Amino acid sequence: MRAGSGSIGERVLPPAHSALPVEVGNIETGHSAQAVAGVFSISCWRARSGPGPALTVTVPGMIRRMTIKGMLAAVANRISNLYQTHAFGRKIERALALHRRGEVRSDGLQLIFAETTLRLEWLARSVHPWDSDLPADRAERAFTQQCLADTGAALTRLFAEIPVLDAIEVRVRRSPSQPPLLAGTVQRKCFESGDYSSVGMRLRAIGVTFRMNNLCLEELENHSSQ
Repeated sequence: MRAGSGSIGERVLPPAHSALPVEVGNIETGHSAQAVAGVFSISCWRARSGPGPALTVTVPGMIRRMTIKGMLAAVANRISNLYQTHAFGRKIERALALHRRGEVRSDGLQLIFAETTLRLEWLARSVHPWDSDLPADRAERAFTQQCLADTGAALTRLFAEIPVLDAIEVRVRRSPSQPPLLAGTVQRKCFESGDYSSVGMRLRAIGVTFRMNNLCLEELENHSSQ
């Protein structure tokens, strides 16, 4: 994710707290559920009493409070991902360096391009038990919305958990013997960009194909044997 820029928000502490300002500059927050990724110039207040250190950051339209522990965890996770990606690349380079493995020749194989693609399929979940008594048409629409949301969430977690992944080839089926409901190849660079009003629009934009009729998913017959 590309780092952005932010502005310093209002320094806020409960009235009962007396505090000492501690300047912290250019902290890269990384990925966090409680913050917007980016590089911010932040003032940190350390309270003499109360729940502990906290940060208040103002970004356009929102104010988020983040604990220092949460920020450090986000930075550590970002560093870990970068290290894993670098280590993976080094393994490829070592594997192609044939001249280092007892060969008489002094040259190895020159890497031009490398990409990691994960191919996987899963079965869509049925509607929530609370919705099991819905009329058939409403239950099918609920299934469709859940299937789209589940696919978006799964792709997000896969890219986050496996930093060396460049692309994911995915198929989602209702049952193992039926054609897929969704299919496509999603590139990381496409997945991490764009802002869409619905999960369906986003999935289509990043390369996931699906067909709908009356707000319900239909099988993709042309993908059944691929």
